[in-house]
Amino acid sequence: MIKRFVLSGGIQALGIGLSALTTIFISRVLGAEDYGIIGYLTSLTVLFALPSFAGLPQFLVREISKNMGAKRFKKARSLISWSFWYVVGLSSLGIIGYVIYLNYTASDKFNKDIILFSTSLILLRPLLYRTVAILNGVKLNYLSQSIETVLFPLLVMSFCFVHLQYFEEIKALNVVQYQVISLTIIVITSNFYINNYFRVAKFPIKNNKTDWLKGMLPFIAIGIVSGVNSELATVIVGLTQESADVAYLKIATQVGMLAIVSLKIINIITAPTLANLFNDENNFQAQNVLKKSVRLVSLTTFPVIVFIFFYSHEFVEFMFGEEYVNASVLIKILCIGYLFDVLSGQVGTVLIMSGLESYSMYGVLFSMVLNLILLVVLTPIYGVFGSAIALMVTMICWNILANVIIYKKLKIKCWVH
Repeated sequence: MIKRFVLSGGIQALGIGLSALTTIFISRVLGAEDYGIIGYLTSLTVLFALPSFAGLPQFLVREISKNMGAKRFKKARSLISWSFWYVVGLSSLGIIGYVIYLNYTASDKFNKDIILFSTSLILLRPLLYRTVAILNGVKLNYLSQSIETVLFPLLVMSFCFVHLQYFEEIKALNVVQYQVISLTIIVITSNFYINNYFRVAKFPIKNNKTDWLKGMLPFIAIGIVSGVNSELATVIVGLTQESADVAYLKIATQVGMLAIVSLKIINIITAPTLANLFNDENNFQAQNVLKKSVRLVSLTTFPVIVFIFFYSHEFVEFMFGEEYVNASVLIKILCIGYLFDVLSGQVGTVLIMSGLESYSMYGVLFSMVLNLILLVVLTPIYGVFGSAIALMVTMICWNILANVIIYKKLKIKCWVH
């Protein structure tokens, strides 16, 4: 596991570095106001795209891993083919809803061109998540990570850099355009690779659609609630506060996610293994995997979080500029929640891979309701700082609840011990 962690960590580190450079570059050249607009529109596109990808990545990883392991290749290939049209169909509905929503709520706030281009993200991002999930399902983790974490920010950064060689300034619209172009390139090439690798065209969709949809229902519910929960703060801040406040919150959450990148790496590596172990009812070996993984993640993450917590002001000023120093307080608040998240272990992955989707759904639903209540109460009083407090409290409560459920049902300890 340590060898795979180091290799995946190298890819993730490269991707995180490129993403950080892209974020720093874009936030500096755009300024807090325009960067906040991009952050708000990005969150909206995620919300309207949710029905098309909610639960799909987790479902694909589990089912493809199981089918490939059992040598049911034909079923795995049919599932891959079906998932493409599933995403395309529901994304189309999401695009319609997105355009209608912005037309009635923010038609004067945003340029029509940026709205037009941002609609493409509702289709392209779910297709990217689908590709990554398929590759993870067959344990091509390094390739999937390279596509998601390295190639996308590299392309966006390259397009922005070339733009500035010919024009004096770059605007929010240009950034969205380059995101769309980059995702289009990645989706087309990766889909071509998948079709050839699995030879999807030779295996038409069988009468498994109903079974797949039934199997996905818990994943869909969890995915929608989780997605709404993760973007809720940005949307509420965008509706009630200034665009610059959205930028501060986005910077803070991105720095926090940077700090816990090792948790994401270990989730990617262990998800297929845990799916097979729980399928074989081998909870003892699953506990060993989880015990090692949480210790490894805690060891690599704790020093990073402590450093960012105590030097958040200097870190933000150096990386993003003085215009974003208000984000430093938000980072301190969120670091508490992220530290608790790391020490709590892989609760989300365990609930999904062990077949406890219904319990996960109820837990995430509770978190969303709690988050919404806290955001509505605290944001009007404390502004974006209240939103950060709401996110921190929600993270802590969710991890406690999830660990209690897992221990009661599986007698497995996910937390560091």
